[in-house]
Amino acid sequence: MQQFFQQFINQQGNQMTSNPVLDHNNMVLEIANNWGFVCQTLYGYKQGILKKVDVLQQDWLNFIYKNNIDIEFFGKDPESFMKAHIKPLT
Repeated sequence: MQQFFQQFINQQGNQMTSNPVLDHNNMVLEIANNWGFVCQTLYGYKQGILKKVDVLQQDWLNFIYKNNIDIEFFGKDPESFMKAHIKPLT
């Protein structure tokens, strides 16, 4: 039984390749789905209130800064953020 699962995992791993556009879109969706928390995290970081972030928050901040995204521009509208930053998968 263990051999079956190991073989299945290896097959799945071989099929999964990194797609930069898909990774980008996944992060956009993750940020949009956690919009309020992301905005609070960014505000706390900018104000120096936030002294420590977890790995997920660090990924959000890195993505926002790497892509020069002005979260404040979108205000309380994560849908417009998604529309502006989702990339086509073609």
